[in-house]
Amino acid sequence: MLNRIVTLSAGLALSSAAFAQAPVAPTTIDVRSYGASCDYGAHDDTAGFRAAILAADNTPFAKITYPPGCFISDTLTFGGHSNVYSTISMGGPSEYRPITYVGPPDRPALFISRMAAFTWDHVGIIRAGYANASGRGTSVGIMLAAPPAASGGTRNTTITFDHVAVSGFHIGMLAGNNGQSASEVDCRQCSFTYNDIGFTPSYYNSLNFWFWGLHIVNNNVGVKLGGPWVSSGVHVVGGDSGKNRVADFDIGNTFDVLSIQNFRAEIVSGAQFLTKKGYFVRITGSVITGSSRTQPVIDLTGIQSFALEDSIVVGRIVSSGNGQFGSMIRMARVRVDPGTPDWPLVLPPSPDSHGFPMFLDLSMNMPWQGTGALVYTYGGTSPFFQGVRQ
Repeated sequence: MLNRIVTLSAGLALSSAAFAQAPVAPTTIDVRSYGASCDYGAHDDTAGFRAAILAADNTPFAKITYPPGCFISDTLTFGGHSNVYSTISMGGPSEYRPITYVGPPDRPALFISRMAAFTWDHVGIIRAGYANASGRGTSVGIMLAAPPAASGGTRNTTITFDHVAVSGFHIGMLAGNNGQSASEVDCRQCSFTYNDIGFTPSYYNSLNFWFWGLHIVNNNVGVKLGGPWVSSGVHVVGGDSGKNRVADFDIGNTFDVLSIQNFRAEIVSGAQFLTKKGYFVRITGSVITGSSRTQPVIDLTGIQSFALEDSIVVGRIVSSGNGQFGSMIRMARVRVDPGTPDWPLVLPPSPDSHGFPMFLDLSMNMPWQGTGALVYTYGGTSPFFQGVRQ
């Protein structure tokens, strides 16, 4: 009986081995094999990249590679088919050794058009003269959309960017445009610097963006959600910001959750960490440091629901009006650096034109270095402040 059991087990093992297949390795396509020189601008590498993209699009599981020193003078379009999604991965030498764009300021440098299920790693794109804000025009570093003539809908999906950096454009990365959407984007250690806007999604179906270790520095706005575009579902886990001149996160019109956790922000004078309006915002485990104790670093005007938990704040949190259906503000286990007043939550003096209530939930918050009780302030005695709990 024992021999029969051993024989059967061996047969099962052989059967499993027969069905097992080794993973398919991607075909590597080096742009230098297609005419790119990558000699730091002595020659234009646009044609070589385009030839490599065409070859990759006709090769299953292809990955484009390039060395340092590549210069392009016009848009590189990846995909662009009307009836099929392309899957073209790309790997560079480092995000700190980027492709340099020297083309016109009215178009994208890299255009991802109708693509799905691919990965770009260690890729950088930088506009020549990146620190010259007057030369950015309407340029986009990386656009995820489709040609304007294409029908609307989700044109790019299930995308992974791993160590990708974009610098010197009007918009660093634009997800969706002209009714075209992008969704399910995973951005790991992505960096946006010296852009007017680092990242912004566009259109209703552009949603589910995950940033792990987001770096937004020296932009006007780091991440812009809505206004003029509607966008949804942005989640940030870890990262840092500094020297953004207007705001780290600017919310104009969004219908979903913006969640930020384990983030460190240094806010320059005159700028804010979070500003304008939105439906649901949640910040946890973060350090938000303004340039002074009395600097407004978070503007909750128009926010429907806001939660700040397990965080440190230097600066004020202000609101001059409610959201469309009222506002719920929750702060729990937050350590604050008190200014004047002691508690940095400054609320509007009276109801807005809609008369919706504002609910406050303030619990277990801590003053900085034992400087006394924390209080919130507002003008007037209107009953629209309801459900206050401390």
